[in-house]
Amino acid sequence: MQQVEEMIKQYSNYNEEGLSKINRWDKIELLRSIANEHPEVEELKKYARDSRYTTKEQREKYQSDINTLFMTLIDNLSRDVKISSDEEGDRDDLDEINVETMIDKEL
Repeated sequence: MQQVEEMIKQYSNYNEEGLSKINRWDKIELLRSIANEHPEVEELKKYARDSRYTTKEQREKYQSDINTLFMTLIDNLSRDVKISSDEEGDRDDLDEINVETMIDKEL
């Protein structure tokens, strides 16, 4: 707790008397708000908190991501590219190798 108080004193205008009147969790909250105000300070980064999305913002972001994926899928499916399958393609070189001769060589 002493470390928290030292950081609050260092990065804000609170003094020892003012900090003694604040309870523990209010000090932590104060440190978090100071850390959010000073994101460039390395030692405060672990106390900084990102803002969270509201339900509406989260839904809009999710919908935007889904629309992007869906449009990419439609674009890829609408192309006139012939995709070869195993049935249409040539046989692999491995199919032409005589399995019996391979077994004989290993024995």
